[in-house]
Amino acid sequence: MKTISIYLKKIINTFLTPRVYNFIVTKKFYQNYSENYKKKNLLKKILKKIFYFYPNLNDSLDWSQGNKEVKRSFEEFEILADHDKFILDFIVDKFQNKDSKILDLACNQGRHLKYLYNRGFSNLYGVDLMHSAIDRLKKTNQSMSENINLSVDYMQEYLNSKEENYFDGIYTFGATIELIHPSYDIIKNLVRVSRKYIFLHISENFQTYPRFYRYEFKKNKAKLIYYKKFGNKSFLVFEKN
Repeated sequence: MKTISIYLKKIINTFLTPRVYNFIVTKKFYQNYSENYKKKNLLKKILKKIFYFYPNLNDSLDWSQGNKEVKRSFEEFEILADHDKFILDFIVDKFQNKDSKILDLACNQGRHLKYLYNRGFSNLYGVDLMHSAIDRLKKTNQSMSENINLSVDYMQEYLNSKEENYFDGIYTFGATIELIHPSYDIIKNLVRVSRKYIFLHISENFQTYPRFYRYEFKKNKAKLIYYKKFGNKSFLVFEKN
């Protein structure tokens, strides 16, 4: 039954959810949502089920707090695991030009950025919604952070603000894009702002909004060139056609 449930969710998130995010979400929307998202009542639950396609920011806002008492904090993301080093070395091998413009999407306190910075990359970007994580990065790695373009923002808004082919490559380590409500076309925008590569370490069949990632990338003219499994997560590398 669990397999069927996941499959149905992937169908809904990939094929049946209209991408209405950019038509609905404004700065006022963010403000109102952040002030009221914790308020729960029966009517709200019913409306959420009926209007399933309406933009939902709950998962992002939960993570934004960086409070261990409420949700996972930046303190849990300090050490590089073996799979992190494998993926980062893979990225290093793909970019011979150390001035390549690379984005860490949902960078938290920047352990992956630090690795690339120490390998000589000089044009790095990082975005995360957790203020405390970005503050931690700036305080503990001051000289590095002064040479990295850091932003505190929703990844939807951040990607929307970038022009086509802005980055040479984008990478993210889950759970990140799996928490983005399907009303926002995250795959389309990842492909749009990347000139060459997109590296994903994600749960293809878990987290809040599973979808047919490989189909969506192919639909947006990015081909899968590498795949490796790490436990219940996948390392997927897409190249823009």
